Amino acid sequence: MTKGAGRFYKSVDVIELDSGKWQVRLDARPAKTPAGNLLEMPTQALAEAVAGEWGAQTGEMRPESMPLTRVANTALDRIAVQRETAIAELMRFAATDLLCFRAYEPERLVELEAAAWDPLLEWLGEQYGVGLRISTGIAAVRQDPDDLGTLESFVLRFDDFAMAGVVAAAQLLGSAVLALGLFEGRITADQAIEAAEVDSAYQQQVWGQDPLLSSSNHKRLQELSVIAQFLGLARAV
Repeated sequence: MTKGAGRFYKSVDVIELDSGKWQVRLDARPAKTPAGNLLEMPTQALAEAVAGEWGAQTGEMRPESMPLTRVANTALDRIAVQRETAIAELMRFAATDLLCFRAYEPERLVELEAAAWDPLLEWLGEQYGVGLRISTGIAAVRQDPDDLGTLESFVLRFDDFAMAGVVAAAQLLGSAVLALGLFEGRITADQAIEAAEVDSAYQQQVWGQDPLLSSSNHKRLQELSVIAQFLGLARAV
C-alpha cells in the first residue's frame, strides 16, 4: 500500500484461524503487509481495530490514518525476522536509561527528577527484580550486567507484537523503563511523556514556553497514545 493509491477492495472482515490468530481480509482474501506477510493478529480486538482502519479508507488510501496497521506491519515484517536486533536495541535503552541520569543542581530540578523517576525505578525492581544504577551529572553509569541480563530474560518472552510496541515506545521516550511501564499499564501515555520531559518542563518554567518543543511533545503524545492502544489491544482477553 502506497500513499496516493486508490482503495482496491470493497469489503473488510476478520476471521479466526485454527492457529488461534485473527486474520484481516479484504474481499474475503487475506490482507498482506508491505513485505507480503499475512496480516494476522494475536487477538480479535486488535484484528478488528486494524480492519476498522482499512474499512475507513475512502477513495485515496491514506497510510497516515492507519497507525495501528503500521505498528502491526512492523511486528510482522521487522520484529518477526529481526528479534535479536530489536531486543538489543531495547537493552541499549535500558543500559543508558533516561531515568538513570540525574542533575546535581539546581535543587528544584533534582527534586522533580526524583519525584517523577524514583517510583518508576522502584516499580521496575518489584516487577522485574532489576535495580538500575543512578548517575549524577554527565558521568557515565555502567549498569550491572546481571541486572541487564535479568531484564533481558523477561523481554525475551515478549511476542512480536509486544516487542514492536515496547521498542517503538522506548525510541520515542529514550527510556526502556518508561516503555515497559507503558506496556505493563503502570503509566499512561500522558504520564510517560510527562516523565520523559521533566528536564524540559523545568527549563520552560525558568526560561519560558518553547512553541516548537510543545508542538513536538504533542506529536509524540499522539504517537505514544497509538502505541499504548496497540499494546492494550494486542494483549486483550
